[in-house]
Amino acid sequence: MRTPSAHNAAPCVAAHGMMMKPARNWLLALAAGGVLMGVAVIFTMPPEFAVPKPGAIVVTGAASGIGRHVVQRLAKELPEHTIYGIVRREADAAGVTALGGNGDNVRALVADLTDRPSLVAAMRVVADAGRPVVGLFDAAGLPAPNVPVEHLDVDTLRQVYEVDVFGLVNLVQVVLPLMKRACPTCDKAATGSRICFLGSVTGAITPSFMGADAPRSIETIADALRREVRPTGIAVSVIQAGFIQSPIIKKIHIVDQALQESLQANTNIAEMYPGLALKDFEKQMPFEKMGPLTAVSDAVLHAFSATRPQIRYVVGTTPVLPARLLVPLMHVLPHHIIDLLE
Repeated sequence: MRTPSAHNAAPCVAAHGMMMKPARNWLLALAAGGVLMGVAVIFTMPPEFAVPKPGAIVVTGAASGIGRHVVQRLAKELPEHTIYGIVRREADAAGVTALGGNGDNVRALVADLTDRPSLVAAMRVVADAGRPVVGLFDAAGLPAPNVPVEHLDVDTLRQVYEVDVFGLVNLVQVVLPLMKRACPTCDKAATGSRICFLGSVTGAITPSFMGADAPRSIETIADALRREVRPTGIAVSVIQAGFIQSPIIKKIHIVDQALQESLQANTNIAEMYPGLALKDFEKQMPFEKMGPLTAVSDAVLHAFSATRPQIRYVVGTTPVLPARLLVPLMHVLPHHIIDLLE
């Protein structure tokens, strides 16, 4: 019987070593991938906040659409809280109170975001009720006209910003002091109050003929506010909504159609802005294909009850892609490429 010499055994050992290297490389690659994924999760995970204690949640724009739906959903899903729906007209107050169903946790407040004294009076009612203010959802807003900037009516633009931007600042300045007192005996980083603004995907990208939109200003206010109040334990979120099945959409279509028809009647404008004729969102985005109202209320519920509320919630859809896919894409594509996608 012959025994293998050291010379004959060497190739076998070398071959075995060569077979082991790919396996070892794969293991190292998997380990490195796992570490990178762990680091990515840690860096992208929102900060943790205390869960709000039972108290008062204020919702603006409660007379109709998204605001009304959110009041009804919060009343059902968070019965331990008292939901205050703000409306501009006294005639809408009874309808808001009825959203509580058989419960008694919905109240209506009459105030105008552009009228600071009325906001102060409304929030005095909330404070006198004795429950701490632990939540604020701002859904009030005026739709901006879809027209070229060159032909944008400045008074109309001013009205939009009076409500959507200046009104928002009024609201925060009146409500925030009450939020900071929500838990005077708590550690300053454990109050758990929540603020959520209804924005739009146009806060990430502004299409042509939508220069009057205010969501970018809302995003700016939200970013600054979030960093300012985080040490007090208050979380701030923004909902970047695409098209949502809200009744206001149909009103916007009617107004836009009349506006665009009047502009297109001018031959010079029609020739200069041929794309204006294509901005018929009712055809591009049929109502039945828009995102449901529950997409927004799901985001609000998470923002108000999760230990790690997201900084931004992207919901709804667009004529191109679902909003949750379009918004991240807009952050990585060069601007000149985005311009070509219109």
